[in-house]
Amino acid sequence: MAEPQAPAEIAPGVLACEVPGCGVAAFAAKDFQRGDIVLQEQAIFISAVDTPSRRNEEIYKALLAELHSRRLTADFTPNAHLGALVALRDLGVQGCKDFLLKKCHGDPEQLPNPRLARQEAAPLRRCIASGILPPACAALPAVEYAKLRMAIQLNGFRFNFNAQEGDFGYDTGEVLFDKISRLNHSCTPNLDFNLSWDADNETVVNTITASTPIRTNEELNISYLPLRLKLPVEERRAQLLKHWGFHCRCSRCLLEGGAPCVATPAVSRIPHRSDTRSEGSDSEGICWEDL
Repeated sequence: MAEPQAPAEIAPGVLACEVPGCGVAAFAAKDFQRGDIVLQEQAIFISAVDTPSRRNEEIYKALLAELHSRRLTADFTPNAHLGALVALRDLGVQGCKDFLLKKCHGDPEQLPNPRLARQEAAPLRRCIASGILPPACAALPAVEYAKLRMAIQLNGFRFNFNAQEGDFGYDTGEVLFDKISRLNHSCTPNLDFNLSWDADNETVVNTITASTPIRTNEELNISYLPLRLKLPVEERRAQLLKHWGFHCRCSRCLLEGGAPCVATPAVSRIPHRSDTRSEGSDSEGICWEDL
C-alpha cells in the first residue's frame, strides 16, 4: 500500500502527493461513507464530438478528411489527435503546458524521436494552415505535441451526450479533469465516477462518490476498467499494460496473480484508439482502445 508524502489538499477531505514508484496518488483526509461525494469537478476541456454545441465537429471532420486523403502515416487515426488539437484551440500553448503537459504522459523512452515526432505532428500543421487553429499553436514543438497527445489519452474520459452507437461522433473525443486525474486505478476501487452535462455552464461534470466506506489515510482509487473487473487477473493486467503502460500491483491482482511479470511488452509509443467500438464497451469511462 502506497503511503502519502508531503500531501497537498486538492479538495475538502482529499490529499494528493508524489509517491515513489507510483507517481501522484490521492488519499482520504477524513472518513467517507458509501455514497458520499468525494470529488466533483468541471472539465478542463472537452474534445468530445457529441455535445450540444457540436463545436468540435470542424476539427474532427478535418481529421477525417486527412484520413481519407491517405497523405499521413499508415497508423494515423483521427481520435489520436482530436484531443490535442481541441486543447490547443481552447487552452492555447501556454494553457496546455500549465494544465496538461504536467500530467502523466507515459514512459519518456516511448516518445518518438524528433524526426518522427515532426512527421506525426502533420495534422497540427495542417489545421494551422487551414485556419482551424490559430498560428500561435505553431509554437508548440513536435515532441511536446506527442506528449500532449499521450497525456490526454492516458488521463481522459469518454463522454457521449445523446449519441448512440453508430451515430456520427459517438464515443469520439475526451473530457479531462485536473484534480480527478490524480486518482489512480485499482481492481477493487473504492470510488465510482459519473459524467453528466451541466447545461448552465455548458460543460461536463464528473462526480466521484465513495462506493465503499473509506477511512482516513486510505488511498482513493477508481477503476480504469469499470466494465471489465470480472475478467481474470491475467486479462486485466494485459489490458492495463497495453493501454496505460503499467503493471497492476493492486491488492486484488497480487492476491489473484502474484507479482506481475515485468518482461511483458510495454504500452505502444502512442496508443491509437479505433474509430468504432466493440459491443459492450463503456460509453462513459476512462479512455482506451476497443478492448
